[in-house]
Amino acid sequence: MNDIFHPGDALQAMAASTDSNPQDERPLWQFDLLENYQRPTLPASGAMANAWHSVRQLFRVPEKQTIASTTEAPDLHALTARQADQVIPLPESAPQVKALHTALADWLGEQSPGLSAQFIICQPGNGTDQALEILAGHLGGTLVSPPPVREILAGDGRWLDDWPTDSLWILPNLEACFLRTVQGIAPIRHFFDHLSSGRLGKGIIGCDSWAWAYLQKVWPVPVPALALQAFDAHRLYRLLDSLAPAAARPLNIHHAISGKPVMVVPGAAGQSPHDYPELTSMAAQSRGNPAQALYHWRSRLRTAPESSADKATTEDECSSPDSNTLWLAATPDEPVVPLSSREELLLVLHTLLLHGGVDAALMPELLPFADTHCQWLLACLHQAGLAGPDKNGKWRVSQAGYQSVCQILRGHQYLLDYFQRAG
Repeated sequence: MNDIFHPGDALQAMAASTDSNPQDERPLWQFDLLENYQRPTLPASGAMANAWHSVRQLFRVPEKQTIASTTEAPDLHALTARQADQVIPLPESAPQVKALHTALADWLGEQSPGLSAQFIICQPGNGTDQALEILAGHLGGTLVSPPPVREILAGDGRWLDDWPTDSLWILPNLEACFLRTVQGIAPIRHFFDHLSSGRLGKGIIGCDSWAWAYLQKVWPVPVPALALQAFDAHRLYRLLDSLAPAAARPLNIHHAISGKPVMVVPGAAGQSPHDYPELTSMAAQSRGNPAQALYHWRSRLRTAPESSADKATTEDECSSPDSNTLWLAATPDEPVVPLSSREELLLVLHTLLLHGGVDAALMPELLPFADTHCQWLLACLHQAGLAGPDKNGKWRVSQAGYQSVCQILRGHQYLLDYFQRAG
């Protein structure tokens, strides 16, 4: 199980055109004030079904096979990662970089801005932090790194001593600048003190949405913040349409159970997102997070079995599906937090979210558990498909388990990020 949220992984490379659709004149990628974020919703009937599903997830007892299989025809096969990249490649960072520059253009042009810093709030997996790093290069700004972990644990604020106050600076990952301990909060408090007094100069700050929810408790000063706006059904339709390889034949997607058409990618003229209720459901379930929506869309795609002739070809030759027809499986049951030690496991999951990922060796510093018990709890979450290490060794909540984790944290009254709060 390697489907771990890693900043920049989900939305790494350049997306195709962001041209406006006649039925939706909004930019495809758009940054606006956080409070203007409009979470996609379901129609009344779908909302009731979704609420019932949430209740079932909250009390569902995990089985030996944590992620239940779907009920599509048994002769259909999930796409390999290579096949998924062939038919629906992941977007690139360039559209976000352009959208960020557009949103910040007026502020960047001000000689004496009213705000010395701009906050950009990033949902897990959307790659906004990587877009900020690229933007720093485009603007000729100074990229600021977080302080070393040992300095954070010691409450050392020396990382502020050499701050590039004479030039534009970009700090893309504020969540890596604190640890939720008595001493580990001190560096971020010093940072906020310097920031509010204007001693740091002009800068752009990216922060994971869960860390931002916590830091607003540490530094309860109301400041405007920007966020990538929600991908509703309209935007998802345009995104999927834009990601279709230009030279490929139109891709026909059908329900794996009923066989009814779901959508054609790229879409024909005159079609709209209202023709595709699956997109409305996917947008609502992902709460407008395009990385989540694309992950679940790609993971639900199925292909028909290869013919005898196809089976004789090499793996490289079979890198893309042998047909322009794919099948959309039913949404599988999400991973479930094991009943054994559930409260302790929820503490671990919440800690992983609040810090945007944590090295396993740091867990005993953040939780009231011994090192061996922390390792056991992480192993339980990994086995359940809810968390795992990314390519850099940081433990993160998995994409497969993210919404399930959010639902159970919501039910247990944990602090949630802005995008996961009810309403």
